[in-house]
Amino acid sequence: MRHVFRQSEQGRSLSEVHEFLRADMLATMLAIILCVRMIFVHVARELLMKKIVIIGSSGAGKSTLARELGSILKIKVFHLDRFFWQRCWKRETSDTRIDILQDFVREKQWIIEGSYLSSSELHLHEADTIIFLDIPPLVCLLRVMKRHLAYRRRSRRDIPEGCTDKLTLLRILKVLTFPLHDRRTIKQKLRSYNSKRIIWLRSRKQVRDFLAQQKQDGDEKNPRVIAGKAYERM
Repeated sequence: MRHVFRQSEQGRSLSEVHEFLRADMLATMLAIILCVRMIFVHVARELLMKKIVIIGSSGAGKSTLARELGSILKIKVFHLDRFFWQRCWKRETSDTRIDILQDFVREKQWIIEGSYLSSSELHLHEADTIIFLDIPPLVCLLRVMKRHLAYRRRSRRDIPEGCTDKLTLLRILKVLTFPLHDRRTIKQKLRSYNSKRIIWLRSRKQVRDFLAQQKQDGDEKNPRVIAGKAYERM
């Protein structure tokens, strides 16, 4: 009887050892998988998230997104409004604008925001990621008006020195008619860049979720290239 009891105890001990080894092996495999994933997404970010273009209507939130994304990714931001105009909103020539863009794209990493479609080929071609803020026109117009009231007679970091925020009838009409012309032009241009990462954000919530994911991944030292397939359109 004692012999049987001893065998039973030994069998239980061996079973417990096997369970412990199995759990330890699973934990080790999980740790290896997480390490491989972290290395993979880090390499993916290094390869794909160095040169970013942000486009969309006035009031879509390009400047805000560019600043916040630049802070998260530690990438320098260029606001085209600030460089494409001189004091008192005097327009730079087309050749000067091209020269400015050439200087920007020579950088190893950059975020360029602004929808100057007639001058967009250079930085769209050099970008690895294009973010299109496809925000409803009425939302954009409301933001433009609120921003004008907030910064009336004051300068901003994303416009030229010596300039203040302007709200004209022409600008209002341009925002409201953005889907009829500029949006179509952007969609046509994006079809030419199938090899690039296209991120299509259509609401404030999608923008918030995208930034939150980038920040979370950055905090975990596990950055991702995009927020999710729901926001990606190739």
